[in-house]
Amino acid sequence: MTNFSPRAPSLVYQLGYILLSLLGLVFVWLGVLETGDLLSGKKHGIDIFDSLCWTMFFLSLGSGFAFQGVYRVVRIARIEAGKKLFYNQPWYYSRDFSVFTAVINPARHAVYALLTMPGMFGFTGLLCSNWYYAASTPWVQKLVAVVMLLSTSIVLLFNSLKLYCFARHGGAEIELSQIPLTPGSNFIVVARVSSEFSHELDAVIELKCTRIHRINVLTKRWTKTTSVARAELTLAQSKIVDGKYNLIAEMQLPVDAHSEDDTNANDIYRWSLCLTIGPEYELDIPAPVYQVKKPSEVKYNQHLRK
Repeated sequence: MTNFSPRAPSLVYQLGYILLSLLGLVFVWLGVLETGDLLSGKKHGIDIFDSLCWTMFFLSLGSGFAFQGVYRVVRIARIEAGKKLFYNQPWYYSRDFSVFTAVINPARHAVYALLTMPGMFGFTGLLCSNWYYAASTPWVQKLVAVVMLLSTSIVLLFNSLKLYCFARHGGAEIELSQIPLTPGSNFIVVARVSSEFSHELDAVIELKCTRIHRINVLTKRWTKTTSVARAELTLAQSKIVDGKYNLIAEMQLPVDAHSEDDTNANDIYRWSLCLTIGPEYELDIPAPVYQVKKPSEVKYNQHLRK
């Protein structure tokens, strides 16, 4: 799964993310200082607009860094605790799946969407302000300003739709017919989502494998994500159970599929299950794809087993 078995000791990663959180707090403090200057009346004219842009930029960037840092520190601590509970069973380390079921909460996705917009507004505002008031603005800066203006508009529209969708429909529940998923196996995925979605929409459940390959010693890498198994389901043809759509997909893992593995820093494989409904609703969760030493290590969900 995404952050299992880091190459460096987990404490090193935790210290790195703590430093990221502290850097975020520094940016937040700069934003607070800018806010103080605004409220104290030290800014006049166009400086008010510039100060407002800097405030949004610092607060957005700082909050994002702090949120990401704290989330990762907690995540690593959770995985390390899971390793002690589930020795030699890495598919349980993160404890995303409680037995066979995982609940995907869109809250983190929503927080990132909320934090992105003010920062983009602030940066775009600074570029446009400099363009408008500077005596001569290089054409490169003008081009960047136009690109940022268009990008900000697109991100605003997309994030607004995503936030509305998350607020209305909430998260999703994923249930598997077995843990772990092993190369060559046939398995069932059940996704339960809000019945408030339009019957006309289609849902897509995908099992994806991401390969991260190091090209040289300078840590230059390329990343390739492949859709290994995919199922398209029409909501109108899906049953509603307990007020939720019950989306059922049968999938198969190829025999030669690489299992989850990040023990080799030069060639890392990671798996995820992705649920998409319409253009704005998309959630994903790490998928427990592993090779087992003994068949008895695979646990089957009797509720979904044929």
